Amino acid sequence: MSHILHVSDHNLLLQRLNSTSPPSDSKQDTLVARSQGYAWLKGDQVLFDVNSDDKPVAHCRIAPQQINSRYWQQCAQTAIASNGAGMRHAADLIWKHLAELKSKHTLETLAMIVPANYRDSHLQLLLGVAKAAGLEVSALISKPVLAAQQQNLSQGHAMHVDVQLHETVISTLEITDAKINLVDVDIKPKLGIQSLQESLLQVLQENFIRTDRFDPLHDADTEQQLFDQLPDIVASAVNGEKSTVGVQHQGKLYSAVIASNEIESALSELISQLNQLDSKQLLVDTNTSFNLRRLPSLASRAITWASDDSTLAAGLLTYRATNTKDASGNVVFQTSLVNLNVSAMPNKQAHGEEVTASSGRCDDNPAEAKPARPAALDSKFVAATHLMQFGLIVPIAQARISTKGAVLSLTKSANASDVNVLLKDGSLHIVNDKKRKELSANDRIMSPLADGVITAATII
Repeated sequence: MSHILHVSDHNLLLQRLNSTSPPSDSKQDTLVARSQGYAWLKGDQVLFDVNSDDKPVAHCRIAPQQINSRYWQQCAQTAIASNGAGMRHAADLIWKHLAELKSKHTLETLAMIVPANYRDSHLQLLLGVAKAAGLEVSALISKPVLAAQQQNLSQGHAMHVDVQLHETVISTLEITDAKINLVDVDIKPKLGIQSLQESLLQVLQENFIRTDRFDPLHDADTEQQLFDQLPDIVASAVNGEKSTVGVQHQGKLYSAVIASNEIESALSELISQLNQLDSKQLLVDTNTSFNLRRLPSLASRAITWASDDSTLAAGLLTYRATNTKDASGNVVFQTSLVNLNVSAMPNKQAHGEEVTASSGRCDDNPAEAKPARPAALDSKFVAATHLMQFGLIVPIAQARISTKGAVLSLTKSANASDVNVLLKDGSLHIVNDKKRKELSANDRIMSPLADGVITAATII
């Protein structure tokens, strides 16, 4: 049975695809599990919240040296602190986490929705770790592209804000009548759920000291008590209510009253960032950390908030993700998906005609359902005009390709392009057609000198 895993360093969502039904039946797909990205290296054990009632996050302030919450963010062979469980790298913890999910939920085939900040090196490691855990990855899809596909967005630009545990990733999307494309990614390393939590704890600390002359952050147990209450405190503030917060220490109860404006002040870094974004179509995902939907200071912004209860219509991946694998059977990272918004499509359901996959819905035969395609691309060979990698699109005439550090990377340069030279001398080659030296739309370029893939595209 197929499953979908939505990857986040704070909140992983696992869904089961109960059927290969058309979109109208997507409610049959089930949210199976939610797992936070915390690993507790407790003695010779590695505990996750998958198979343990004693959740690691409930000990993150009591035993911080034993908690690792960065392994999904790093998604690399980054060394971790010495431990008795034999875990050496962040990749080991990802493998262990996937193995726990596989064991509990009988996983076999898994489509993965990954953050926009994941690069080729992250994805290659993720595929390798999943294989080592006995999982077959059927698709890799960029999170903001899939999120935008679920919304009734107009053509033009949109922005997706992914508030992760340790950083915030802001993605720019270009929406046409046929496609939703990831075109740019900006990372805010100092803004994340954890930095917001620290700001909130400082506000609470000041109130306790002022009210009871007691510092709750000087004791790990009372700090954990405050930490556990943060979502409820923010929820009260969003509703304009004061919060009475209490902690117990050595048999005595200490309390403080927190005003809603103090909580908004603690969240000001995120609020300011959202208000600065120049986009009329803004999607924000706080990864179940805080529900800010009714925050007064954001009332002037038209924001679409990712719903904690939403299944993201993941069952539609069978229909929506095109070219999930290349001719060699390798999984292709999807940073572009078909636009299924009927109102944005050229052939609307105006006169009662049947709606197909190209106009916002899939018919009953997914093998025959194909996305709308510009007539200019119907010929056998269409010369490529642009190159794309990690959502960056560069005209071929200005494209520079580097293999520095054994990583294939694309940049834009004012100097002459080196793409044709590299193709001719064999430093680059077209996947599955090494002899051809002229780029066509949808070609994928690789190098024997470095890891990574660059995709050719035609913009008409």
